Order: sequence, then structure tokens, then C-alpha cells
Amino acid sequence: MTRRERRLPPARVAPGIARWVEAPRAATSDAPPTTLPVPVWRPWSVWRERNRRNPIKVSPERRKAFRWGRVRTAMEPDRVVLLEPSGRKHLVVLDRETINVPRIGVVRAETLRGSIGRRWRIGNRTFLVLTPSVRDKVETIRRRAQIIGPKDAPSIVWNCDVKAGNMVVEVGVGSGALTIALAQAVGPTGRVVTYDLLKESLDVARVNVGDAGFEGRVEFKRGDVRAGIQERDVDAFVVDIPDPWAAVKVGSDALRPCGHFASYSPNVEQVNRTIQALRAGTFVEIRSVEIIEREIVAHEAGTHPSFAPLGHTGYLTFARKVLDTF
Repeated sequence: MTRRERRLPPARVAPGIARWVEAPRAATSDAPPTTLPVPVWRPWSVWRERNRRNPIKVSPERRKAFRWGRVRTAMEPDRVVLLEPSGRKHLVVLDRETINVPRIGVVRAETLRGSIGRRWRIGNRTFLVLTPSVRDKVETIRRRAQIIGPKDAPSIVWNCDVKAGNMVVEVGVGSGALTIALAQAVGPTGRVVTYDLLKESLDVARVNVGDAGFEGRVEFKRGDVRAGIQERDVDAFVVDIPDPWAAVKVGSDALRPCGHFASYSPNVEQVNRTIQALRAGTFVEIRSVEIIEREIVAHEAGTHPSFAPLGHTGYLTFARKVLDTF
């Protein structure tokens, strides 16, 4: 039996290039014929001659991307953001060939896909076409009430350790801004269950979450969580209602051991009552914070903090459920 029949490479060969080919494998009585890759050694001059006759065509842009390691699978975007010079943004869902964008006009989806990262003009108006980030999706939602915006939502996601594959229960959906941030964090393998008493809020949030592309990750339920919920062993329980202390017991029953509780409250009296309810239960690491964000202004004459007043949004209260306390 030769070395090739035994599917073994030669012991010593001249310097060359190894290429793998499919060679037949002997069938046994209890297994169908299969194939195994076998190294075939050829001198470099053979492969060089073959490549000369049939060269691989690579564009200069892709060759540069290979050199810097920035090659990714090409995917056509299904959403874009149109940015005006004033900073106003428009989220456009590219689900049809022609799209009627409010306050802009009728545009072609293929035109927007081909203009990503570039200026795009319609009439006498100029826009920059961008791929949407989660901040863009939150800033362009339809608002029915005050939202938990980009200043506070990342802190909730971080402190509750929300990550891919998690299950999160949200109480009080509002316009769906925090729902979008949570759905982004749990990923396609996770799940967000959001409760609200008002059908109008659920309808608005459902549209906003669908525009953001996360409709498959979120389940909307109408009901009063104070009466209890069916979900158990959830990773995070987030509350945004006028009386968050009334949902502490429900959250404790729903959370898994070491799961995270978070609430959003506009005033300190709500914070105080929530903390007292958490201390009465099996929670540890109870704390409440207010996030202050100040923009820095930079120009040729100098750099200084913005003189705009620091707006208050709300207080964030966090805790972790345990089975035993100190």
C-alpha cells in the first residue's frame, strides 16, 4: 500500500505549498463511504502558474481591508438614520422599495443603502445617511410620556448586569425607550417581558420597538403587576411606576437568587419608600443614585463646561435579591 493510499503525507519533500483535496475513504461494513481531506504537496511554481492563468480579482478597497483586518460579512442595512445639520434625526425603515418619510418626502430604499456615510440631498435639504445606533433608535421614538433616556438607561443595563440571553421583566413601558435598550442588551437569544396598565402605552411602545427591529425579543402584557406575575427566575426586574415600592414583593418572587432589582423615580419620597421596602425584604447592595451629565463645549477660544442648567430626570435605585441576609 502506498503512502497516498494510507492517506499519509510524504516524509520529506521539496519546499512547496500544501493544498487540501478530497480523497475517497474506504467504506466499512457499518459505515457509508466518506471523504477525508488529504494534503497534496506541489512546488510553489505550480501554484504560481495556476494563479497567473486564473488570477483572483480583489478590489483595492477590499485588499486594504484584508491588510488591516477589517473584513466582515456584508449585510444590507434594514434601517438608516437621516441626520440634519441642526442635529435632528429621522429613523427610516427600509422595508419597501419606495418609502414615504414624514416631513421629508418619498425616497428609494436602494438610494439610501448606497449613500451610507455620505451626504444625501432631496430638494434643497441635505442629510447625512447613518446606520442607527441604539441611541438613535431611542431619540427618534414616538413619545407618549417622559422617557428613560440615554443618560439613565445605560446605567440600568450596567447595574442590572443585563446581557445576551437574559430574561428581563419591565414594569411600566411608557413609550418603550428603556424597552429598546433592554432588548438590545439581551440579544436575539434573550427575552424582555413588559407590563403596563394602559393599552395606549402598549400600542405606542409596540410600534417603537418594531421600528427599532426588536419586536421578536419583547413580549407586551397588559395588567397590574401588584396582583402578581407568572414569570419566575428572571435575571432583572425593572420598575418605572408611580409606586415602585408596591412592586418590590412581586419582584422578589420573580427574581432568581442574585437577580437584580432597579427602579426609576422622579422624587426622593418615592426613593425613600422603595428603599424601606427593599430593606424589609431579602435584598442587599441597596443604593440610590442620580446621574448628572454635563456637556463640554470646545471652540478656538477655549474649552469649558456648558452653561446650560443641569436638568433633573430621576433617581435610580438598585438592589440584589439573596436567599439569606446578614
